[in-house]
Amino acid sequence: MGKSDVTRASDEQNDPPAGTVQSDMKYAATILVFCVAALLSLGLVILSSSSMNKDGQNYPAMQAVWCGLGVVAAVLVAWNDYRHLKKISWLLYLLAVVLLVLVLIPGIGVKAGGARRWLHVAGQSLQPSEISKIALVVLLAHYGERYQRFMDKPVRGLLVPGALICVV
Repeated sequence: MGKSDVTRASDEQNDPPAGTVQSDMKYAATILVFCVAALLSLGLVILSSSSMNKDGQNYPAMQAVWCGLGVVAAVLVAWNDYRHLKKISWLLYLLAVVLLVLVLIPGIGVKAGGARRWLHVAGQSLQPSEISKIALVVLLAHYGERYQRFMDKPVRGLLVPGALICVV
């Protein structure tokens, strides 16, 4: 038995058996990654072709940079165990609420298109409502897991989550 046979045999031992939940999840994750890559590629091609005749526009290049940063962020998030977010769910939520309040303060929040929805940080525009969506989902998931046995009660199952949503 050569070295490649030993490597192949050890790889086969590490692969989950076909038809198990692990193998099904691995298959689904692989399909999801390829679908996202295909949509990103198609979007970049469409954006590139739509701005081809415009001089001085670098939308496709900037969009490619943002796509790359998004892929790196997705890989970093995927490597981490999402259950660690429970520890900081309230902190994320409070940070999101503070950022939403900062938008309403004149001089800090930027008015664009007739509404105050943006913050300018280090030369970049930031829309706190996008951060608050993620923070709210993380907090509600943590809350639902922690108080799942009380979800049939109106106060803990409806009013508290409703209040958290209303604040945002």
